[in-house]
Amino acid sequence: MATALLTTKFFIPPSAPDRVDRQRLFQRLDAGLQPACALILVCAPAGYGKTSLLADWATACSAKGLKIAWLSLEPPDNDPVRFFTYLAGALEPAAPGVSALLEDYLAAPQLPAAADLCAALVNLLAQRAEPLVLVLDDFQVIHDQNLHAAISFLVEHLPPGVHLALSSRSDPPLLLHRLRARGQLVELRLDDLRFDHAETGQLLSQSAGGRLAEEDIRLLEERTEGWPAGLRMVLLSIRDRSNLHDFLAHFSGSNRYILDYLAEEVFHNQSEAMQTFMLHSALLDRLCAPLCNALTGQSNAAEMLDALERANCFLIPLDENRTWYRFHHLFADLLRMRLKQRGLQQAGLEEELHRRAAAWLDGQGYYEEAVQHSIQAGDYERAAQIVESRTLDLFARGRLHQLLSWIRLLPEELTVQRPWLNIYQAWALAFAARLDEARPLLARAQGVLQAGGLPTQEQARMQCELHAIQSLISVTSGNVPAAIALTTQPDNLVPADAGFARSVQVWAVGYALRMMNNLDRARACFEEALRIGFALDNLWTIASVSGDLGTVLRQQGDLQKAEEVFRAGLARAHQVAGGPGYAGRVEAFLANLLIERGRLAEADALIDQAVEHNRRWENPNHCAFAWMVRARLALIQNKPAVAAAALVQADAWVERGPVVPNLRAAISGVWMRYWLHTGALNRAIGWADGQAFGAPDERAPMGEVEETLRLAAARALLAAGQMKSVRELLAPVESATRAAGKLSPLVETLVLQARAALSPSSAAAILKEALLLGLPRGFRQVYLDEGQRLIPLLEDCQEITGVSELLAHLRAASSLPPAEHNLTEREVEILRWVASGLSNPEIGARLFITANTVKAHTATIYRKLDVANRAEAIAKAKDLGLL
Repeated sequence: MATALLTTKFFIPPSAPDRVDRQRLFQRLDAGLQPACALILVCAPAGYGKTSLLADWATACSAKGLKIAWLSLEPPDNDPVRFFTYLAGALEPAAPGVSALLEDYLAAPQLPAAADLCAALVNLLAQRAEPLVLVLDDFQVIHDQNLHAAISFLVEHLPPGVHLALSSRSDPPLLLHRLRARGQLVELRLDDLRFDHAETGQLLSQSAGGRLAEEDIRLLEERTEGWPAGLRMVLLSIRDRSNLHDFLAHFSGSNRYILDYLAEEVFHNQSEAMQTFMLHSALLDRLCAPLCNALTGQSNAAEMLDALERANCFLIPLDENRTWYRFHHLFADLLRMRLKQRGLQQAGLEEELHRRAAAWLDGQGYYEEAVQHSIQAGDYERAAQIVESRTLDLFARGRLHQLLSWIRLLPEELTVQRPWLNIYQAWALAFAARLDEARPLLARAQGVLQAGGLPTQEQARMQCELHAIQSLISVTSGNVPAAIALTTQPDNLVPADAGFARSVQVWAVGYALRMMNNLDRARACFEEALRIGFALDNLWTIASVSGDLGTVLRQQGDLQKAEEVFRAGLARAHQVAGGPGYAGRVEAFLANLLIERGRLAEADALIDQAVEHNRRWENPNHCAFAWMVRARLALIQNKPAVAAAALVQADAWVERGPVVPNLRAAISGVWMRYWLHTGALNRAIGWADGQAFGAPDERAPMGEVEETLRLAAARALLAAGQMKSVRELLAPVESATRAAGKLSPLVETLVLQARAALSPSSAAAILKEALLLGLPRGFRQVYLDEGQRLIPLLEDCQEITGVSELLAHLRAASSLPPAEHNLTEREVEILRWVASGLSNPEIGARLFITANTVKAHTATIYRKLDVANRAEAIAKAKDLGLL
């Protein structure tokens, strides 16, 4: 169960009974709705009516048909996950679909960059036809630099018709000077928000019932300097006074003095029972009757809240139903100060109130707030228990970054003392490939385990968890010796009843076995791990193991079964609603399989989807694999520039690491195909010459990495005409793949051997075996990859079912003109977005460049392609195979 959202944060605060008409300020705010305006900023110290002004203006705009999205901010919103979750909730009524969109991003185990989240948000908002105003109230509580960067991005890229308004006690760290210089900023500040004489008179006439003379009004305006909070405090203080003129004549001082004096007056005018109620409720950021009853131990909270609201005693309703409230910030400060004073006389009072609040919030599903109140109560044990009790649920739904954010709320000294918190945090970091951060936590937990003193059953469970995490790290870090060592360990190190830990351990063993080409045992491990994943509805297990089991099935030649595994994993991932971050991994594997089966259109759509979804789970292995598949498909489609750009992305993820060795080898193999496709033979030969392949060793069978690298090097030697070297290089690969039952690489090996055969008859015999092994099982691309060079050999094999179709495809492809262009990778990327129909600002938002930069790029594209407009550029690009 996820932490519950407080919908009160989305309600426009209702107008106060003594609301003052501020049309002069409304006109200023209305100027912010002009297309040229990027930001509306209302900035002034506390008590100047920023929220009230924006709320009344927003209500007026709504009455005119303008859509309003309101979000009241508070300190816990500095957590990016919480911030964007609430932002989506605020926008959803006005922009349906935004919650689902951002939930997909936020469901990733690793939180995407704030800029990526904002770019997705901007693109969705750009589809709206109706104007929209997004109000972020109390922005001064946001101090997270990533969120500041996110809001800056929004200000720069909000589409026409969408407006942003901020209220803040201080200037937000945005580029206000630049917005001012451009005329894109509407701002109201302290001097603007002061009540003028007319507004002061209206407030006093409404609330004082004509008891004040004109001279008293002027005196009060002078004493308060138009400070709205001070004026309202005065009105509460003079309610029962008879000689108002004398009181006002002696009333003076700074705003802080006025506040202290008047707040004391208001507070002391309440009954003792009401004072106690207010003090006990003051530590809450939001109040509701059941929560206040839990704090006070009484049952009359609803009546108390109603009385305070009717008395206009600085209690602000947060929803239309008057269910949730908050105290005015200034008044809350006073109440909390007095609560501390009372706590000095009554030891443990504040702690007990926080403890009661935590218990109620935990029971209602507000876990984050419950953790915070537990910490404020000094009840770190309860805070840790709340986090630990929700951990397995967060694991199952893939909410790893949420788990990390909750753990960070706890004091470090607490996490040091609780080994399970270290273990859970290590799990989350290991899944996100942040291995350097995970290792110290494991060492800390191991130290507690070795120190002893834990119950036997807990020791056993902890050892299982630690072993499983270490296995995960060994495999994902590419530590081949440690990974292989897993295959010789006893099977019961992590027992079946350990559930999730068992699934990870078995997966790690399976992956190590796969690297050693022991496919039958690897397949059995993956099948067991996947059964556990489906039983637990655990997204990590389902997504990870589906990809690896399907890969083993593909290597064994069972393409149909592999596709079924991939699609079943995708279906369950969507059912569990864990977000596309998980789906992206399996989508890339499925796209790679569809390429082999010749279903290129399906693969094209799927790999684009996978690349986008992997941005929401920035795991280096998953991202590098997806970009590699994107490059592989681009080469088949004769789009070398697209392939090169994709390979550069794949290499970047390898550098970011850690990436498993077999994936690094596979990327090298696609680079080889790219070099040969573009005629860079010297580069290809240079790479092949740099590989050091030792003599075959029966005691150490060839693994997947060497197999992949030998196949890549063989392609370079074939292109150089070094046929004998090709035969020598591939002979051990053929032996190894036959022994391991690896049909997929065996077919590729045989095809290459046929091209390097000593005689036509030998070539035909080798190729026929490759065709008979692969064609009935659905293999297709492995033959088409060889292009026209394979046509003469295929003509001698036409009796085999499926060969005539291969020949027709290769002959048709050979008649196409070669693709020639001199566009850069960036220009090709922009051209693809142009073809998708996006405008220059929209393309800029996606690529994080300005619209003018996009315009400059498109002008260069037109010149290089010798075209005059977008339509001609798209048509020419299709002719060149770029689209």
